[in-house]
Formats: sequence, structure tokens, C-alpha cells
Amino acid sequence: MPYGASGLKPSYSHRLGRLAVTHFWLCAAAVTLLSAFNVLWRLPATEIWSLDEARYGVSASEMLRAHHYLIPTYAGRPEYWNLKPPLGYWLIEASYHLLGPSVLALRLPSALSALGVVWLTMLFGKGAVGRRAAILAGLMVGTGFGFLSNHGARSGGLDAELTLLMTAGLLMVPRLRESGGARLAWGALLGLGFLLKSFAILPFVLATAIYLVIGPERPRGSLRAWLPITTVFVLIVGSWALLRTLHDGTLYFVERMVSEDLFMRASHNIDGAASLPWSYAAGLFDRFFPWPLFIMAFIGRPRSALSHRHRATVRLLLLWALLPLALFSLARTHHHWYLDPTYPAWALLAAQAVLRTFRLMPLGAALCCSILALLACEARLVGHIVLREQRPQSQTFLMSLHPRGCHRENLSSTFRLEFSQRFILQVLDGFAVHEPNQPDGQAPVPGCRTRVILGRGSAGEFSVRTVSPDAGVSKPNIE
Repeated sequence: MPYGASGLKPSYSHRLGRLAVTHFWLCAAAVTLLSAFNVLWRLPATEIWSLDEARYGVSASEMLRAHHYLIPTYAGRPEYWNLKPPLGYWLIEASYHLLGPSVLALRLPSALSALGVVWLTMLFGKGAVGRRAAILAGLMVGTGFGFLSNHGARSGGLDAELTLLMTAGLLMVPRLRESGGARLAWGALLGLGFLLKSFAILPFVLATAIYLVIGPERPRGSLRAWLPITTVFVLIVGSWALLRTLHDGTLYFVERMVSEDLFMRASHNIDGAASLPWSYAAGLFDRFFPWPLFIMAFIGRPRSALSHRHRATVRLLLLWALLPLALFSLARTHHHWYLDPTYPAWALLAAQAVLRTFRLMPLGAALCCSILALLACEARLVGHIVLREQRPQSQTFLMSLHPRGCHRENLSSTFRLEFSQRFILQVLDGFAVHEPNQPDGQAPVPGCRTRVILGRGSAGEFSVRTVSPDAGVSKPNIE
């Protein structure tokens, strides 16, 4: 009997449980604000990571300065360490153009992409799994340690951007059978995903193909109806590959990208990271805790009571989450951020699992458990930002070495610089940086002799000698 008819006033826990249903968009806005805090808080003030954001930051700065938008360079030479197409560099360049070269500008594309991921997760969930599950999934992504921490949304890498594109693709998949527009959009998203992270899109392409084949409804229409996906993808990727090959005069870059970024990463441990077969599963339980425990219980329950549409959604989410996990686990090169594009699917599965589990509990107890789990996730993230992402004193010292004479000064280092050190000196401080035994291709700044010499002592401290064009050498500054 409705509460109004019985004269009983709904309890606080009941009203809170109904909030996501009656005020979905208000709840979605609140989740987005919380996510924005988690992504943007202290974003410009944390440690700059040498792997990979600092190198991306240097390359994007050089491309912007040279007005050369096709060939990424590092230290003035073509970039063959990150064998990636240029879309990620373009996003960072655009941020530099708007905000100037800074740590915030380097990380802003990833931060904004992460907020887009949270929003798209809730948008997909609203129609596919229900409003309560959608809001809960948005909270899981927006407080998720794995998605937001190192090399994720709070860094200048490209994985948050890829997650945004693949989440947008996830929205398109259920409509691919009926909608030509969805097929065009899916082909464009695949093309942009390849221009961003190359072959990292393959597990999601395979998951989509399997979903379309194994479903009770076979793909409709003739082969011609599916040509738009291939056509749009080939136009986007082929245009870039052709322009790059014509510029280089050889297929060298494309061949290396295929051999190293695809086959070598699959068959060899090229980065020295741990590559145990279970490392991804263990990492998921750690970085997405406690939600995998609920997912295991959910997968083990019979789904006969689910509607046809709900079963199709669960099938898609399982493919989207498990297939990349399996393929990446079989590969030899392992990095936890390879799983970032799967977190929306894991969150949507976990949200359904949590709601189904809590139906067996009193509503108040279920809400308390949910809130405590989310608070634990939030506390872990905030604690990591405060304790583990503090900027080292060495980076703060390098940031203080702003040129004082010419508009841009030369700096010679007596040792090989880490990527983060070069990013600080070259991009943030504005030096023309020269390293020993590295023909870096950077010409000295006209009208300004070498003014700064950077050395390093046996204990790791920096020493700086400033060379005056008129008065010889000044007193050294030591960190």
C-alpha cells in the first residue's frame, strides 16, 4: 500500500534510496562535482611522473613551438620511444595553447576526459541498468583509486582519453544492429581511439564483434550496411598513416609501431614491469576494492529472472570487462593502466551486484554499507594524493630555475636527464636544454651564450652555475 494511502511517513532511509530515481539528474550533477574534486584537487601541485606524462609533455611542447603537428619529437629528434599516433599530443598542445605550458595544462585533457567518463557511465547506466545502479556506478568510477591514481585521470597520460572514447563506444554498441548513424559514430570512435593509443582498441573491437555474433539477434542487413564502420576507420587511420609515410619517405615508423607496440608488447616484457599471468586480476582486486567481491557473487547467481534486455546488457558488460582482462593477462608486458578503459563496465556490473546483494538486507543497513564502502574508496584516494603524490624537493628546485636574462636561455646538463627533469627545465622553465652525448638537434638560442650549467653531486643534489655573458661565472647555487 502506498505511504500516502496508509498515512505513514516514508522513513529517511527509504527517501534516500528513492533519491536517485526521483532526482536522477540532480544526483548525477552531485556525483560529477565529487569526481571533479577528486580529479582536480591539487592537480598542478603533485609529482611529475617520468613515465609517460613528462615525455608526452616535452613532445607536445616541441611540436607546438615548431608548428609541426604530424611528427612528434623529443629533444628535437623524431619520437620512437612512444610509438603512438599524434592525437594525444594534439590534445596537450591545445591545452598548452589555451593555458600556457604548465603542469595543469599537461594534465587537463586527462582530467576533463575523466569527468566525461563518469558522466557517460551514468548516462549508459540510466537506460541499461536503472537509475540507482547508474548513480552508484558513477560514484565507483569517480572515487576509484585505479582509474584516478598514477597514470590515470590525474596524470598527463592518454588512458583517460582512451577510456572516454571507449565508453562513448559502449553507448553505441547496443544500437549497432539497427542504426546506421551508430555504426558511423562507432567507426569514428575507433579511428580516434587508434590515433590516440593505436592497438589498445583491439580488445574492445573483439568484444563488440563477439557480442553481435553470440546474441539471439544476429546483425541485420547485408554486408553493405556494415561498411561504414570500416570506411570511416580506414579514412581516419589511413589518412594519418599515408601522411606520416609521405613525410618520412618510408614505412619505418608504421612498421615499428606494428612490430613493437603490438607484437613485441604481446610476446616480450619490454618495460621491465611484472608480467605474472594473475597480476591484472590481483591489481583489479586491489585498485577497485571492494567492488570485485560483489561482482563475483553477482556472476555466480542465476540470471533466469532477468529480462531479455537486461541479460543482453550484462552480456555486453561482461565481454567489455573480461575480454580485455584475459587478453592483457596473456600478453607479456603488463601495466595496470591498460585496464583503465574497462572500469566503467566493471563499475556498472558492480553497481548491479551491490543492489542485488543489498536487497537481502534492511534498507538502512544496505545504505550504511554502501556509504561506508564509498567513503573508504574516497579516503584511500585522498590519502594517496596527500601522502604519495607529493612533489619531491628536487622537482621544486628545478622549477625555480627560471631564466633571468634572455627571453629563452641555454642550459647544459652534465648528466643525462630524466624525462620529468627535462620537462621541468625545457617546458616549464623555458630553457633550451642540452644533454651530454645527445645530439638533440636543438640549436642554441641566438644572442645568448650558455648561461646555466646543471650538475649533480654524488649524493644526488643539484649544483647550478650561472654563466654571465659579461661578467664570467657567478657563484654556484646548490639544492
